[in-house]
Amino acid sequence: MRPYAALAVLSLVFAACPNDSPEEKDNRHAPYGSPPYSGQVTGEANGSHGGGQTTIKLTLTLEEGYITGVDFGGSTGITPSIGSQVRDQAPAQIIAANSFNDDAIDTVTRATITRITTIAAGKNALNTIPGVNVE
Repeated sequence: MRPYAALAVLSLVFAACPNDSPEEKDNRHAPYGSPPYSGQVTGEANGSHGGGQTTIKLTLTLEEGYITGVDFGGSTGITPSIGSQVRDQAPAQIIAANSFNDDAIDTVTRATITRITTIAAGKNALNTIPGVNVE
């Protein structure tokens, strides 16, 4: 094996490790709440698209101020072929970022309304935590 190929393989192995490095943890949003909140919060947002209305209902689970779970239960109007990609991919991205900032969820082509509505629902949920004001 060429030295560069071995380095590339090792890079992929380390990139796939699920544990956050100290740098990745430092890139996450600070814990929510003071003291850091543990429990569940819910939020909802609506959006309209060419195919109709989307309602995103999120239940977030937080442990010591960090998002550890994202549940889309109760959401309606998510386009199966497009919007469902956001629903399927967003939880891991949100948990990794501990955030609903605009760049926390990757853009999925043509799923703009689902993405924007998911961000709004997440911020609405976080704003139910006493002392938290996410804009």
